[in-house]
Amino acid sequence: MLFLPENVSFLGENFTESLAIAEPLHPPGPTLERYCRLAAASGVWLSLGGFQEAGPDPGHLYNTHVVISSSGEVAATYRKVHLFNVDVPGGPVLMESRFTAPGERLAVCDSPAGRLGLSVCYDLRFPELYQRLAFDLGAQLLLVPSAFTVATGRAHWEVLLRARAIETQCYVVAAAQAGKHNARRESYGHSLMIDPWGEVVARLEDPLATGIACADIDLEKLRSIRTRMPVAEHRALGRPAVLQGAAAAAQAHEAPVASGGTSASLPARSVLTSSPTLSSGPQTVGARRVRAKMVARAVASALALALVATCLGPAAGARKLAATAGAPAPGGEYFVRIENGEFVAGCERFVMSGWNSWEMVEAGAGAPSLSGASLPVNVTGPRMVRELVARGKELGFNTMRTWAHAVNAQYATQTAPGVFSEPALRGLDLLLDEARKAGIRLILAFTSNWTPTGGIPEYLKWAGTDQQVDFYTRDDIKGWYRGWVEAVVNRVNTINGRTYKDDPTVLAWNLLNEPRCKGCPPGTVAAWYDEMAQFVKSVDPNHLVSTGEEGFYACCGNQANPGQPYSEWAAEEGQDFIKDHSSPAIDFATIHAWVDNWQQVDPAWLTAWIESHEKDAREVLKKPVVLEEHGKWVTDNATIGGKFVSATLEERNSFMDVAYGAIDNLLRAPGSAFKGALFWQWFSPGQEAPASEGGGRGLFGIYETDDAFRPILENARAVQDLNKGPVAGCVPAQHRAAPTVSNDCSSTWVDGEAGTGKEGPACDVPINECVRGTAVCDPKAACVDTDAGYSCECWWGYKGDGNTCKPDPEALQALEALYWNQPQGLACDAGMDVAWPSTAPGYLYDPLGSFAVGRPDGAGSFGSRANVTLEMCRVACQAAPDCEGFVINEVLQQCFLKREQCPSANFCWGQEVLCNSTNDRGGLFSFPCGHWMSYYRLDMDVGRACSNITYTEPDLAARSTPDVLQVFADFEKKLAEGAGEGLARPAGGEPAAPPQPATSSQPGSSVALLEPVPPVQAQSQP
Repeated sequence: MLFLPENVSFLGENFTESLAIAEPLHPPGPTLERYCRLAAASGVWLSLGGFQEAGPDPGHLYNTHVVISSSGEVAATYRKVHLFNVDVPGGPVLMESRFTAPGERLAVCDSPAGRLGLSVCYDLRFPELYQRLAFDLGAQLLLVPSAFTVATGRAHWEVLLRARAIETQCYVVAAAQAGKHNARRESYGHSLMIDPWGEVVARLEDPLATGIACADIDLEKLRSIRTRMPVAEHRALGRPAVLQGAAAAAQAHEAPVASGGTSASLPARSVLTSSPTLSSGPQTVGARRVRAKMVARAVASALALALVATCLGPAAGARKLAATAGAPAPGGEYFVRIENGEFVAGCERFVMSGWNSWEMVEAGAGAPSLSGASLPVNVTGPRMVRELVARGKELGFNTMRTWAHAVNAQYATQTAPGVFSEPALRGLDLLLDEARKAGIRLILAFTSNWTPTGGIPEYLKWAGTDQQVDFYTRDDIKGWYRGWVEAVVNRVNTINGRTYKDDPTVLAWNLLNEPRCKGCPPGTVAAWYDEMAQFVKSVDPNHLVSTGEEGFYACCGNQANPGQPYSEWAAEEGQDFIKDHSSPAIDFATIHAWVDNWQQVDPAWLTAWIESHEKDAREVLKKPVVLEEHGKWVTDNATIGGKFVSATLEERNSFMDVAYGAIDNLLRAPGSAFKGALFWQWFSPGQEAPASEGGGRGLFGIYETDDAFRPILENARAVQDLNKGPVAGCVPAQHRAAPTVSNDCSSTWVDGEAGTGKEGPACDVPINECVRGTAVCDPKAACVDTDAGYSCECWWGYKGDGNTCKPDPEALQALEALYWNQPQGLACDAGMDVAWPSTAPGYLYDPLGSFAVGRPDGAGSFGSRANVTLEMCRVACQAAPDCEGFVINEVLQQCFLKREQCPSANFCWGQEVLCNSTNDRGGLFSFPCGHWMSYYRLDMDVGRACSNITYTEPDLAARSTPDVLQVFADFEKKLAEGAGEGLARPAGGEPAAPPQPATSSQPGSSVALLEPVPPVQAQSQP
């Protein structure tokens, strides 16, 4: 493997020259194409340390680290996160942020040398980045391509590199630019390779020369060091204390110490001013010792290249939508159908490879939070959907399975029989349109046995019954189901104008996910499937239809069933694999495999399960069969049937290796009816499971960086090979979809950016860019939707134009000094809630109206909607003119703005909050959620706040702590003496909502707090 330095292809005199030669990665520009060809021709992996990638706008580029495999494909990309800004008097002036946009994600990838953790130059000064790469993402080699200045290099280069190696117990490979590039720029050079013990194993001493240095990567040595000194294990044990300490320290040191700003002061009310503007995958190692090279270069001019070859690789977190009229993938305008036992699209074979995702309707609709797996930080649901399907296509997948309905009550797609939520259904519109543009087909389930919202439990609730058999036999319930089906298949997509039943993006409909009808007469489920399959075909003849069941065999004694030979539980659930799929209106068979839930964790059992169904599908049903869901959990705390069950990541990895080996063999077998597998479930980077599943990847979540992802990708490549070439005797024209009529809405785009302005067949549907994730605002700015587009406004206490916001240390320091808090103190009176400003941190648009669900009228405007820190809560209070303080729970990261809370009754330290949720196995899970505390502005109207408060505890006399008020009196005195003239509260802002008494949601607490209704914990595994 060859490692090249930062700015590998060009290093000019100024950033303008760099902007001029910046090129896209997807599709690749000529420079990247040339490198791809070189890698493929030489059979060598390349690390291009810093590549000028076209940025989010014409004035910015990305400094992107690109890794290319020996096959000429892009294996990973990383956009530099930390930008280097320096202006030394009499020395160098480098302001990278003026022309470079920062990245947002970390990146790792597997290579023959081990797992690579990507970074660029200035990142070296931020050890937490490398600790994340090594300890959380499994990196073994940390790549630090650089162009260090001479001054900083001489002082810090080697010591920082060795420190990163020692801290993480990784190899560090640092290819560096060397020598004088032009009249204005000289680099330090001194390329180094350092082993996990901190010893330099390769070095280029001459700082003025280019050269090559070679060293061996000894992964056995790395493992030995990590075994003898298990730093990763000790780090994990120490993290709780470290993080708690860090949180406390952050409160005390949120900004550098500085004096307050200057502005006019107001009597008895201080004013603060702040100017808003400025003047990773599995380890794959062929041998224990792998040869690696690093190169130091002195680059003075751009490379002029004329190339023909193409190299397609993964996108690195692109922020923008493709154009609305984006072209579908080849075959995308044909409905998938079955010819001679083969799935085909057009005339191309279509064996399935892909994944299951949860809460896609909610995410597409812009839900502010998800329950099964969180939204990544600073990523909206629509953006996550867009990036997920695009990434799926890049990795070689062709199919995603999900639900056509929402699974959370506050986001319900159907709130009563025949009553549908238009905002929620627009999430399904977006999912279909983004999948169409990416070239991903969708299997959509109309309903599910498990989900309380949108599933059988809700239909039974509407009917006032708890008998499972009623869902399958009662005419009214079956009528409601048919009404939902008709509403879905006849819906017209508000984005692209296509009726769902005419959209070939839909591969197939699942009638009912994982039916259950225990104790029902034999054939009940099969009769329902037949009736509803015929109905779906009558209203939508274009799409395939299947069941969505696990595939249990009917009673009795079938040895393929889970539990055999000791139990008949599977045969008693109401399913009958053969009968359920015998209807002529059922096009193909489905099976699922939940080896942990079923206590069948031997991979050989899974192989036998698939083989049995493949044989019956081929010989009895004469139909294809697909493994629609399968997964292997990771848990150290599970009990099933009174039996303790656990599984480690390593056990999952081994299981997935064996499982996908069997899957690939069955797919390749001549005449096989087995036509694909979809795993459960793929987590986007930054998604985390709920606390009921332990957070992180939870039970079944799989990150792209997990070792278990490798056999999944290998399966995708195998499927791509199987899908090459047409199917004999195919006549495609009869299954071609009618073309869409979609106007060009580019005239409505904001600054020429796709995914902004308006959309729809008539270009008359406004896009909320803040929700869609197409607004380009600084993370410290509020995104404000407008009729014409959107604007970005820096938070109070930050300076900039909204696209870039920098902290104003003096303003933030003065703001911190303006608040008083008694440690662990909570106001005994509820006070009055103040509406949360839309331009403050913690605000989110709520297109589904979920914050108002279950709350009094108007209460949806109270409280933070996104996670907030203590500083963010202070900033929000500053932006709300009537705010006199706030209550905050720093564990929940929630805050409510307040007025008229009396600080002399601030001693109601409440009990620790307990959060409850239901885990995927139906159990109630409780976990601590911190305490609420009150913070008061020192310039508040104490007299008014305390005039009507008399706090009485049971069996005790009324009490207060009047000494507290001296703190506020002292502040007023300083203000009167002029000491507070640097503090000025800006006028304007949003008017406060009419005052409403808050109510307590903490039983037994004397404290009255209006808390948000916690989201319903949906099952994250059916």
